[in-house]
Amino acid sequence: MKLNKNGKGSAVYLLLVPLILVIGAIVIDTIINYSQEKKYKVITETIVKDIITQEDISEDEYEATIKKFYERNGYKTENMVVEIKGNGKMYLENEHYYSGILTSIFSKNKNSVERVLFGVRVKLAENSKVFLKINIDYTDKNDIKFEYIK
Repeated sequence: MKLNKNGKGSAVYLLLVPLILVIGAIVIDTIINYSQEKKYKVITETIVKDIITQEDISEDEYEATIKKFYERNGYKTENMVVEIKGNGKMYLENEHYYSGILTSIFSKNKNSVERVLFGVRVKLAENSKVFLKINIDYTDKNDIKFEYIK
């Protein structure tokens, strides 16, 4: 079967448009991931600095207060780890999940996108996670240092 000029153009159009849309969604998901990670770090630093610099909160109350402030900002704290090591040092660990564009478009349960391509199950996307591990040095309350652990 021979395609005419219009048939070839339609075939190219039908192949390129979905490909461009998927590439665009991947780029936007990458940008969303970066912005979510940056936002999470800024919120964490703000919460910790606010709590440490308040005179009426003792070290014993840091963990409960940090969790309360995270929850007020819409973040879950059930897996949060806050260790007060003493001598002006603290360890904080928490994770935050969010869904990207590919997940929210293609998945009903918003957890992951899996499709069968050429007989093979492929995971196209899943909920992304921002995971922070931070050593915090607040020996000088005017100069709080955050060391992010990869």
